[in-house]
Amino acid sequence: MRRRDLLKLGALALIGARTPWVLAGTGETRLLSAASDADGHHYVIGLDETGAERFRTALPGRAHAIVAHPDGRHALAVARRPGRFIVVVELSDGAIVGQIDASEGRHFYGHAVFSADASRLYATENDYQRGEGRVGVYDVRAGYHRVGEWPSGGIGPHELLRDGDTLIVANGGLRTHPDQGRRTLNPEAIHPSLVWIDRGTGHELARNDAPAEWQRSSIRHIAALADGHVAVAMQHQGDSGGQAPLIAIAHPERGLRPLYAPDTLQRRMRDYCGSVTADADGSAFAVSAPRGNRILFWSAAGDYLGDIRVEDGCGLAAEGRRGGFLISDGRGGLHRHDAHGGTTQALTVHPAVRFDNHLLHL
Repeated sequence: MRRRDLLKLGALALIGARTPWVLAGTGETRLLSAASDADGHHYVIGLDETGAERFRTALPGRAHAIVAHPDGRHALAVARRPGRFIVVVELSDGAIVGQIDASEGRHFYGHAVFSADASRLYATENDYQRGEGRVGVYDVRAGYHRVGEWPSGGIGPHELLRDGDTLIVANGGLRTHPDQGRRTLNPEAIHPSLVWIDRGTGHELARNDAPAEWQRSSIRHIAALADGHVAVAMQHQGDSGGQAPLIAIAHPERGLRPLYAPDTLQRRMRDYCGSVTADADGSAFAVSAPRGNRILFWSAAGDYLGDIRVEDGCGLAAEGRRGGFLISDGRGGLHRHDAHGGTTQALTVHPAVRFDNHLLHL
């Protein structure tokens, strides 16, 4: 079953007891992912460094990204668009210790980020009556009380990063409404952008607008590289026959520079990149193309480093070494890859679950 088929499963897991099902592990929780099973139940799953499962906690719906609190004790599971929850879990055992509900007229887009001092949480949101992107601002120390919001600088904000006192927001350009599910309401007027926002004031500092020929390539996921550069992964709306840009490097002053894989691979990606992450020192980055069953690797300078085949591989995380990446897939698999050495190792398989789009390595 492919990831998109999970959308058709109607059953949802309800949050039950505070103590989730815990399996024996070999160490501390180090890996986290949203996941689903064939019966339509949705979870956040904690794994140790070897890939052994430490906990599996039921969620009220499908989550997208997992965000670690800087204290190392908690993590947040952010609802997939157009979901309205962010669940707070203990990393020791997966127990649910809180939940953030979207404000009236808003829903979440699957991503959030903490401030450096963990006093604020910033989440990408949709003002779905106006069709405008927002960045919701939450006071963490006041129990995640919502204290305001800022314009995201575009429509359909998805992933956001923090770079010092700056937030970087990927505006996908797709207008949606929860009454219409995930249907794109502006297919002929998509305007993707990457926007730099002052974290203290919400003022826009810089922006990269996709050029006219890129207008249908929705900017979805981003990763921080060295010297203020950002790796970009896109999802083209339609069938470009392998012509649309799907990967780019961006800079607030130098704009967007597209990167293309070898021709055969570019077509095989089927106009869709699932996620992007940089390695431990920002010298390389990985991009997943789950529809093409490929993971691609690039240097921070934009040099193509090669690819590997992973069936429905999408989740990516940096290991604590140069060129090291961890990869999760929609078949419950977990893999390790060295982008510089070119070696790949299968760590474990959890056949009863399908890992979602993103993987977090603590």
